[in-house]
Amino acid sequence: MASRWPVARPRDDLPHYIHGMPAPIPDADQRFAAIAEPPVLARTGERRWTGDEAKRLTGRQVAGPETVQEKVVAVHELVRAEDVASRVGTDLLRRPEVAFKAMTDTTARHVVNRAQARQGVEIVRQRTPAMQHIEHTAEFLDLVGACAHFVTQAGRRR
Repeated sequence: MASRWPVARPRDDLPHYIHGMPAPIPDADQRFAAIAEPPVLARTGERRWTGDEAKRLTGRQVAGPETVQEKVVAVHELVRAEDVASRVGTDLLRRPEVAFKAMTDTTARHVVNRAQARQGVEIVRQRTPAMQHIEHTAEFLDLVGACAHFVTQAGRRR
């Protein structure tokens, strides 16, 4: 970062970490122009740098998300663990408007349908012990078929 900010160019009125945020901007003139022009804060209307505004400049995740996209990114970060994501997803789908909007997404709708089908298969397996025997028989037949195919192909290569 120090190489991005020559000694003659830093602004004394800004904290050191604010200078570090635009350091990834490759063009020096753009980097200096960005620091020289503080953003207008939506809440107060004043022009000044904050840590979040400096992060927004380079597309980093902010501590206090304001836009819909920033909030979505923050939520995704919080629900990385499957157990947390499934609980939050369940809670959100209990809200009728959220469920309605979620089901307008074709991919989400297909994933939910596949999950319902998978649950149905699991319920049938649990209630019908003979189903496990049938599945094992089908797997055995698949294995025998694969072996027969292998033997046939090996015989043709001679």
